[in-house]
Amino acid sequence: MSEFLTIGHCCLDKKTDDWVPGGATTYGLFLALQLQRASTLLTSTSTDFDYTIFGDVDIINVPTDQTTKFHNQETAQGRNQIIQSLATTLFPSALQNKYRDIPMVHLCPIAQEVDLSFLDYFAKETMICLSPQGWLRKWDEHGSVSHIDFKDYHIWKRANIVVLSREEIGDNDPNEIAENFEYFILTKGEEGAVLFHDGQMHEYPVHPVEKVVDTTGAGDVFAAAFLFKLKETNDPLLSMKFASKCAACCVEAEGVSFVI
Repeated sequence: MSEFLTIGHCCLDKKTDDWVPGGATTYGLFLALQLQRASTLLTSTSTDFDYTIFGDVDIINVPTDQTTKFHNQETAQGRNQIIQSLATTLFPSALQNKYRDIPMVHLCPIAQEVDLSFLDYFAKETMICLSPQGWLRKWDEHGSVSHIDFKDYHIWKRANIVVLSREEIGDNDPNEIAENFEYFILTKGEEGAVLFHDGQMHEYPVHPVEKVVDTTGAGDVFAAAFLFKLKETNDPLLSMKFASKCAACCVEAEGVSFVI
């Protein structure tokens, strides 16, 4: 019986000449597997995505002709993303009225593919973590991805935990964003992360690493780790420390080869 459900597109990311598994769901699942959390994945991919990398995970795959693919280009100004293909939009109907009472859910849109109605689907006891990066992305006719100037954070209020990066919030005041949620986490890359909870702000440095190999997915691992530890202990400060250590393990390895 699953205790964790992650929702979003598993994707393929182009690095140099290779296509490698990516997406927030993929990184969160690899963490869940190592922590021995019984998990279910709701996604949409074509036959070019290899599910055997997940081992013993229940997979609900919505049929599609193409897997979501990103070409990530590193430039002096930061990462430039090109979306080359997009799989099918996900709706709660794909769950067939199951999983409403599952203990933990991680909503992980990467390209506007997770319908907003998932926030109202689950029982009030379900702890929902939202990594809304994909709801804040738009792309032009050439697939070039940019950020949406977003203000309506209140529409996500059902989420217990919301994790956003400094780049994703833009000029918005994180204190004002935090007023909408029980737990709001602002990630700041090399400067660590900030937890906003119960009217207080707690800053956490990054956990030391010997060598940064690949920062892709670190924020997704951080979010899932915080969810798991918070559900287990109800201690947000301990959960932040645990999440920071898990994210450090992620950046020390290439892609999803990290070991906790």
